[in-house]
Amino acid sequence: MTAWPNLNRNAKAVMAAIDEQAAAWAVRLDRGPLSPAEQRELDAWTAADPRHQGALIRARAQWAGLDRIAALSPSGMPAFEGTKPEANRTATRRAFAASIVFLAALGAAGFWFTSERGDVYASELGEVRRVTLDDGSQMLLNTQSKAIVEFTDGMRRVRLEYGEAVFDVAHDKARPFVVTTDDVTVTAVGTEFAVRVKNAGVAVTVTEGVVEVKREHNALREPAQRLEANRRADIVAAEPTMIAALDPATAKRGLAWRDGMVSFDGDTAAAAIAEINRYNRRKVVLDDAALGSKPIVGYFRTSDVDGFARALAAAFDGQVRKDDDVVRIMAKAPKN
Repeated sequence: MTAWPNLNRNAKAVMAAIDEQAAAWAVRLDRGPLSPAEQRELDAWTAADPRHQGALIRARAQWAGLDRIAALSPSGMPAFEGTKPEANRTATRRAFAASIVFLAALGAAGFWFTSERGDVYASELGEVRRVTLDDGSQMLLNTQSKAIVEFTDGMRRVRLEYGEAVFDVAHDKARPFVVTTDDVTVTAVGTEFAVRVKNAGVAVTVTEGVVEVKREHNALREPAQRLEANRRADIVAAEPTMIAALDPATAKRGLAWRDGMVSFDGDTAAAAIAEINRYNRRKVVLDDAALGSKPIVGYFRTSDVDGFARALAAAFDGQVRKDDDVVRIMAKAPKN
């Protein structure tokens, strides 16, 4: 198996700390309006990391749900004898405060819940999450991605609900490794490949070994296609599958997000902006749509919105203006 770039080994601990802080904020917000100083502190915390806001939303949803739990008494939850309904609800919430932090820690570990379909893993905006599966295979989820994993004695199956993932598959001929998304099925035995769900369809890129790509409900009745290393298949509904050969450098650039980077080599400015915006709450906007077709070349950190915007502005002889969560690239003001 390929040695992947060392992401943050403490990622689980970091997410556990974030979710614990979010749970504490959820409790504080429930008590009543924040003071101006507390509101500034909360605003600074949510702005400090794109993961913070998502963690807070989850924690508040869990905390709000405790009213429903308390309302189940006596059939669902035992009432606190001798107390009024309001006091009972308060006591119930206090009893469950620690549980919220515990649930948050589970989410930080990349495990959201177990359903009859399998284990569900998800990544936040701007987050890259690595998961070691039961068979030793590695799954790397890109920003805002979700996958459902189900292993049996005869099959290893992953459904990529949305987003993008790289799979480094442990060799096991007895149990094929199958990734499905939309109507596309990718089957491997032991290899490394990436699957991305896009608005227009699905892209499959193989970096090592061989996979089989099959369209399950294809009106064109295409047979399953064999995809070798340094090949990419672009699959769009009602259109023939397009397979392109990639040189190793191009294939690597397409997966630069594993190192927290994005790479552009002649991509249009519009495409580059859309890509960098996938990772950030603050969005880059090009005021002049005509510049969207201009080519862009370079490597950028996925989190460096300002550096990316400055580079584009310099290339277009423009300027950058920041408006809250929008970073605008616009023409320079005329000189007097």
